[in-house]
Formats: sequence, structure tokens, C-alpha cells
Amino acid sequence: MTELDGYTYIGKISKTHGYEGGVMVVLDVENPDEYEELESVFVEFNGKLTPFFIREIQRAGSTNFRIWFYDYNSDEKMEDFVGCPLYLPDDCFPKFGVDYFDETIRDIVGYTAIEKSTGNVIGEIYDIVD
Repeated sequence: MTELDGYTYIGKISKTHGYEGGVMVVLDVENPDEYEELESVFVEFNGKLTPFFIREIQRAGSTNFRIWFYDYNSDEKMEDFVGCPLYLPDDCFPKFGVDYFDETIRDIVGYTAIEKSTGNVIGEIYDIVD
């Protein structure tokens, strides 16, 4: 088991923004609108996940956000984190509730869909669209 087990990658810090510790974040998620109210993220730095608490978040494009974290108030403090991946705990994502199948929705990507009544293969699940 690694430290990343139980966490889902959501994007990365792409660059610093301004002189007050802001960063630009590029999200790699299906619905970026759902992330506009984030309170915290986990940043992978030197192989470890560290929680960063969000002081302010602003939309800056379809998948881009400007974020300022508490306790990081200068661009020098944030430069080391440029390029670092961002994660959220798996329990932040909705569950896919079928009686016997209690996995996160993201976990069914890659599975094969089969017609229950005939047993015929319908195809592989390659994406989830809400």
C-alpha cells in the first residue's frame, strides 16, 4: 500500500501567480465546476501528500483556477510546488450504488458492460458522463 492509495489525482500546480503566494492550477477532471468551492487539497511533494488549506479560489478558464493557500503568502514559498500533482481523498467523490457494487464512479472505468438478460458484451466503459 502506498501513500497515494485512497486518493484521486485531480490536477497540478502549473505556475505561480502574482507575488502574494497565488498559484495557477490546471484541473484534470470531468466537471471543473464541482471544484469551485474546494476548502483543501493534498499536494504531492517529495513523494509525500501534504494537506494545503485554501484561503481563496478563483476560476481562470475552463479548467484553470487561481488558488491562494493559508500560510503561503509569497511567490517564493510556492515556487517549489510548481508542477506538483494535486489529490483529493477518494471519499470526496460520489459513490456508485448498486447493491453489490459499492465502488467510486471512477473505479468502473475500464470494466466491460454486459447485457444482464443475454450475457452479451455491450462494450468497455471508457468514460463517465453525468
